[in-house]
Amino acid sequence: MTTSTTLQSLFMKEDEERRKEQRNWLDLPPELTTSILLRLSVTDILFNAQKVCRQWRRVCKDPSMWQKINLQDCLYRFDFEGMCRHIVDLSQGGLLEINIGHFVSDSLLSYIADRSSNLKGLGLSIYEPMTNEGVLKGIAKFPWLETLEVFHSSFKLDLKAIGHACPQLKTLKLNFLGCPGHDNYLRSQVDLISPPVECDDDALAIAESMPKLRHLQLIWNGLTNTGLNVILDGCPHLEDLDVRKCFNIKLVGNLEKRCLERIKELRRPGDSTADYPYNIEKKMKTSSPSPMKDEEPRSWADLPSELTSLILIRLSVADILNNAQKVCRPWRRVCKEPSMWRKIDMRNLIRDRGMLEPLAIMCRHAVDRSEGGLVKIHLGNFVNDDLLDYIADRSKNLRSLGLGMCFPRVTRPGLVNAITKLPLLETLEVSHSCLNLSLEDIGHACPQLKTLKLNSSGGFWNSRNDDDYALEIAKSMPELRHLHLYANNLSYTRLNAILDGCPHLERLVTDVLQA
Repeated sequence: MTTSTTLQSLFMKEDEERRKEQRNWLDLPPELTTSILLRLSVTDILFNAQKVCRQWRRVCKDPSMWQKINLQDCLYRFDFEGMCRHIVDLSQGGLLEINIGHFVSDSLLSYIADRSSNLKGLGLSIYEPMTNEGVLKGIAKFPWLETLEVFHSSFKLDLKAIGHACPQLKTLKLNFLGCPGHDNYLRSQVDLISPPVECDDDALAIAESMPKLRHLQLIWNGLTNTGLNVILDGCPHLEDLDVRKCFNIKLVGNLEKRCLERIKELRRPGDSTADYPYNIEKKMKTSSPSPMKDEEPRSWADLPSELTSLILIRLSVADILNNAQKVCRPWRRVCKEPSMWRKIDMRNLIRDRGMLEPLAIMCRHAVDRSEGGLVKIHLGNFVNDDLLDYIADRSKNLRSLGLGMCFPRVTRPGLVNAITKLPLLETLEVSHSCLNLSLEDIGHACPQLKTLKLNSSGGFWNSRNDDDYALEIAKSMPELRHLHLYANNLSYTRLNAILDGCPHLERLVTDVLQA
């Protein structure tokens, strides 16, 4: 058998029919598909993703996909209001957060409010033709609202009425925007924008009606020192205050001291607005963004690395080493990350004895990639003393070790020698036929051992005096919580010895008990 044929056969299953199957990436678990699709924009989901296949369409129509909606960056070419209503319908009353952006109207806000009574977060960019009455009527239907974010140009909200209608409000962001989201307007008119006129109306309304407020952002607001003092008096739980561009405030003297004592995170009037989504300073320095950005081709090879890891980590070791890492450079980088190799499961790979050595080589390679970060490994019948020792020398932090049908390739001395190098081992699982284990040596070498699983296909409990094993467990494994003994002849006498020696035992699984 050639090396090429050997490596290729590692992908195959023992069953002939399954060996011919090709992996269907459209059959990813629904929760993983959901995790991927949630990274897309609303328009990508509605106009692209749900058209890929039936499985993706089912996921896209699941209400859990529509608990949090961000429409702030949608382009004008869509029937925005119709799309937003459709999304709200898809949520089936489960909508928790929505940022509508600058397409909102009185009728749309009312539609959302009538179908989303459990809403906790709302973001609006308010312009004509919205009215104060329409905004108040809509927001009043959200009694559980905890976060309200409003961008505006010159709109005056009835904050007092909103505060009384939303007693759970903890976060308020009331920020000056400029003109209806048009970057060119902001760049051309920035020199004409004068500092806000002194006005404490918003501050007085906030102090009077929002006692549970913890986070407050007022960018380019007209409040003065008086208004800020009133807010500090009326909002005793306030811990995050952002008053950038509020140039009527002079944070000096007692007011500054009071803010520093009360507020955990304080943004002063002169602080940078680089992280502000409608940042005037930043827009002056940048060129016009491409209006067709959302239409650029999407490369699935450029998924965030953490999401790629989430996908690839579900593959077998053979699939990763001989398949996935060859897809593209980003995937290869992910496949070489030590975090991908903290847990290795090779128990179900081919058991053809002609494949044992290639599998052992593959296992060594996987262990090397972990760079000492391996915490859990389960091995098949290809393991031998040398491989076990190799793993132990490079995996001092190993917490869980599983060995399957490894006799006679693993000897009693070889197993004990390797396990003594794993002082942090908490779980040991051994499947065997006639391997004599030195459980006492193992127990003393692994003082943290909490789970022991011994699965015998015959001969294990008969190869030595049965009482020896029970006594060794009782004598050397006082921290044991879980004990599984399969295919043995455990007697009540030996069971009592184990119960006496393992006071923390919570779970005991055994198939045969003899008087």
